[in-house]
Amino acid sequence: MSSTRPHPPKPVRARPSRRAVDAPHAAVAAPARDAEHLESLDKGLRVLELFGSGEAAGFAMIEVAERLDIPRAVARRVLLTLERLGYLRSDGRRYALAPRVLALGYTYLASLGFREVARPVLQGLAESTGHTCSIGVLDGDDVVYVLRAEAKRLVRIDLAVGSRIPAWANSMGRLLLSGLEAKALDDYLERLQPVRMTRHTVTDKRKLKARILEAGREGWCAIADEVEEGIRGLAAPLHDADGRLIAATNISLAFHDYSETELKRKILPMLIEKTRSIEEILRSGMHPT
Repeated sequence: MSSTRPHPPKPVRARPSRRAVDAPHAAVAAPARDAEHLESLDKGLRVLELFGSGEAAGFAMIEVAERLDIPRAVARRVLLTLERLGYLRSDGRRYALAPRVLALGYTYLASLGFREVARPVLQGLAESTGHTCSIGVLDGDDVVYVLRAEAKRLVRIDLAVGSRIPAWANSMGRLLLSGLEAKALDDYLERLQPVRMTRHTVTDKRKLKARILEAGREGWCAIADEVEEGIRGLAAPLHDADGRLIAATNISLAFHDYSETELKRKILPMLIEKTRSIEEILRSGMHPT
């Protein structure tokens, strides 16, 4: 009886999948920057751009998802993250820009030489008035001094670039608070716990709100004796090229130097004029001569 030896099985060559064949070519064809592109950061910045477009005062999560063509879950995570970081605020349904985003705007201006643009104008104002002049921005609940021009004859005030002061007690701060939306201002006042600094300090929240709104209507703000006895503060709003309130200019002076009438007639026009000069330079992109 003969036996049949089985033939060894032929080796089977696995065919590479279409994906495996294409993968090397796809990797070569893809732009090099894609490997380093952060999608989450991309979406976060696009969301901020949407809120800064001026199309609406605020957006709901669904509106953000639809306008940017991103999943709702992604839109929700981005919005919550920006809110936690302080760049957005929410009433529970709609989101809007929060004051902290102004700090980003100032950083951009600084990168364009904002200090170089504003410093000679501010210094000229200090020299012509004989009083220290400043520029401040709103950062959270405080005003941060970003530029100072010291006058030679001055009642010294212990403030420097980087100093922070509560916005409600500062002439620049009240102007900047007037630029907030009604709900944001109400939220700010609700959490505010004003402390009396002098016998003239306004701590009643209703009076504070009235003075903040008045500053917005008038386009300037003056305070006297509220932070320190014998010191006045006079402020004017500083807008960007799109007309948005981004900062404020300020003159600090002794209370006895001018009457209220003289202050409005002599010093205020000079402050407003120099502030407009800075705005015009920023719009034109030219440096002062």
